[in-house]
Amino acid sequence: SSDLEEIMHELQMEFRREVPSHVIGAKVMAALHETDEVAYVRYASVYRHFQDIGEFIHEIQKLEKRPKKASGQPELFK
Repeated sequence: SSDLEEIMHELQMEFRREVPSHVIGAKVMAALHETDEVAYVRYASVYRHFQDIGEFIHEIQKLEKRPKKASGQPELFK
């Protein structure tokens, strides 16, 4: 939940009253991008309204090019 707390803190520092929903969505997407690739792609597909499978595949290919780091999820199959 530290990612959520960090997002909330950033929003409170940047905005005093109303926070535009697109700002919240972008911050959540950025946090997921760093912590959970599968959740990121799922969220991005809804948030960015992917129109076809090509957009979905393009996003996954961008993730594959990133340097690998340990994820917070346990490895199920070795």
